[in-house]
Amino acid sequence: MFWFSTQGKCNAIRNDSYSLPDKAHFILAFMKTMLKRFSSAAPNIARAFLALPVLAFSCSFPIEMEFPDAEPKLVVNGLFSPAEAISLRLHVSGSVQEPPRPVDGAAVALYADGELWGMMEGLGQGRYASGLVPEHGVLYSVRATAAGLPPVFAEDSLPHPPRLDSLTFHKAEALTSWGELFNVLQVSFRNVPGVHEFFQIDIQNVSTQATPGQAPGDTSLTTDTSYYCIVQDALDDPLLRDEGMMDRPIFSYVVFKDQIIDGSHYTMRIPISIDDPQDMPTFRFATLSPQLFAFQKSLVEHLDEQSADADLLFIFWNFPTHLRGNVQGGYGIFGGFQRLEMPFSIP
Repeated sequence: MFWFSTQGKCNAIRNDSYSLPDKAHFILAFMKTMLKRFSSAAPNIARAFLALPVLAFSCSFPIEMEFPDAEPKLVVNGLFSPAEAISLRLHVSGSVQEPPRPVDGAAVALYADGELWGMMEGLGQGRYASGLVPEHGVLYSVRATAAGLPPVFAEDSLPHPPRLDSLTFHKAEALTSWGELFNVLQVSFRNVPGVHEFFQIDIQNVSTQATPGQAPGDTSLTTDTSYYCIVQDALDDPLLRDEGMMDRPIFSYVVFKDQIIDGSHYTMRIPISIDDPQDMPTFRFATLSPQLFAFQKSLVEHLDEQSADADLLFIFWNFPTHLRGNVQGGYGIFGGFQRLEMPFSIP
């Protein structure tokens, strides 16, 4: 249910097993990102150096200042599709240094086309559920109130379902700037004529293995979910270029609009870091509501700016990124999507 908000950097290339070409892929993506950030930060750096003499030879004394904490508000995490009944999670906003604080005991009303469907049931740990399976063409909205916090309101509807024509796997057809060939997923799809649509693509891998340290005779399995890297260096697509998806470091998903399709067939070639025949990947193609698309695109930008694992030396060059949610009176996202999933094998 919450798969959009849990993705970011891909983890299919593991630190203990990736090859030298994969490391080169990461290093080049890192260098390209740093060059982009240096260019945008250069004016600030120049001003800082000009200010150094003034700071070095001027008197100073400490000034104590108190900054009030921001007003706590409800944070909504609710993504819905026809695959299951509408549900969501509620938390309280707080400092980045604080762990998430779930909100239980809230009154959460769910509406369909302005008519009250009923109150959502609290399940604990900030989770709320309903028995309402969403349908296309209906506007859904939620109103939530909790003690000591401002009330919140959000609404959205389902987009049209994605129209996938074909998906084919091609061995070693995408050439990177450092001379390595990557495998390619070729995707052919259409949009609805006369309708402005928004899309997201990712490739998921779910593997199972024996639980570490399990007792003899215990046959339980541990499930591990990861997302394959999309190789930006070998990516060349006008839709993704227009959305800035080709300037990001290694990420697990891309979002884009249909501004040049208009009902016609469109083919996109996606270089991916998949080469193990033992993997069981699933191609996932989704249409997003306009509000969810805005949130997902801003999430990519946020993760790019906050990628401290790769950019630790340049952390002071990072800039805040506003996550474009649709929750009035609070924060977060209540958005609709429809998704196709297609498992495929690696020859």
